[in-house]
Amino acid sequence: MLSVAQKRAMARQMLLRQPDDSAARIAAAAASARGLAFRPVASGRIVRHVILTGATGFLGAYLLRDLLRTPGVQVTCLARAADDAAARTRVMAALAGTGTADPGPDRLRALAHDLAAQPGGNAALAEAVRSAEALVNCAARVNFTDRYGQARAANVEAVRHLLGLAQGGLRFHQVSTVAVFATGAFAGRRVTEATPPAIAPFASAHGYCQSKLAAELMLRTAAEAGLDATLYRPGLIGWDTVTGRGNAADFLTHFLAASLRIGALPRIPIALSIAPVGYVAEAIVATVLADAQRAGPLHLLGEAPMPMPEVAAALAAAGRPVELVGYDDWLARLDADAESPLRPLSLLLPDRFADDADARPPSLFDSLSTDRGVPIDDARTRAGLARLGVALPRNAALNFAAYLKEHLG
Repeated sequence: MLSVAQKRAMARQMLLRQPDDSAARIAAAAASARGLAFRPVASGRIVRHVILTGATGFLGAYLLRDLLRTPGVQVTCLARAADDAAARTRVMAALAGTGTADPGPDRLRALAHDLAAQPGGNAALAEAVRSAEALVNCAARVNFTDRYGQARAANVEAVRHLLGLAQGGLRFHQVSTVAVFATGAFAGRRVTEATPPAIAPFASAHGYCQSKLAAELMLRTAAEAGLDATLYRPGLIGWDTVTGRGNAADFLTHFLAASLRIGALPRIPIALSIAPVGYVAEAIVATVLADAQRAGPLHLLGEAPMPMPEVAAALAAAGRPVELVGYDDWLARLDADAESPLRPLSLLLPDRFADDADARPPSLFDSLSTDRGVPIDDARTRAGLARLGVALPRNAALNFAAYLKEHLG
């Protein structure tokens, strides 16, 4: 029988292993957009019809909510389903989670369409494309244990398919991630909105990061042929600061829930930069509706990174005090909790946590950490959003109390 430590070591080797041809596959994806031609998009149009993908996901549902809050805007959602009725059922279930009622078929239409499969002959979609001004792609496969090949269909080929739809004159809005900046090229460098990502080794295999990079490079190629595209790069997306509703499937939720169960947070040198989902959605929708030519990229981060003592203080203020303990102690308590929300993911946690970020092995903490890898700057984004009336909430307004009540009772 293998020990937990041995199993963790095997999992770490899995994360570190990268296919030798990953760089070539990313470059090939970028080149696949060559030969496309895009009808010019006039600036200053009034956006009345938006095609949205990913509306059944956490961020996508809030994008849909905010689009529908704007009078006169119609949204066509593309969702995987057996038929359009089933697609609408899925979309409405996600929208209801944001507290939004069904706006009726005149404002919201759902079409069954699998972007990864790229089915042809969808007359309803062709009609929607002809009448729309903007396409917002929020659909993605998010799994930090994926290889590139596993994420490619949903995160790369789907974008290639959507580029075909945008050729008729749609402005393209792509939800990407700050994780496109590979540590192999950008570690220790200050990355601004003007910094272009590049093909380089990531800290671990991270097919998700590789596939999102491939999609960005594909859009860069398409932009050379006339595509008008805006990129949005969120970091860690937090909960709804009004209702406390968060993404029940993400690592942040599992990490906090598991830590509260054992009454302890690990005393480790990472800090959480939490951007509320409402802010991220509002920023994207405001930019889409402003219809600014070639806006962005936008870096959508939290107000300031919160170190573990600050997180512990926020939890205590919300009525759930926790200890700050050494990482070894925290991990031992976690392993002893048979019902821990992190139980299925525990092997992807490191068996030791080095203070020196460069000496730290890849792990799930990389999705939370701000002290390792690439420092991201969002100053230009904040200034631009302020001109649109969008302000980044302060950490004090994160409303941990509502979040804990919603997820932990």
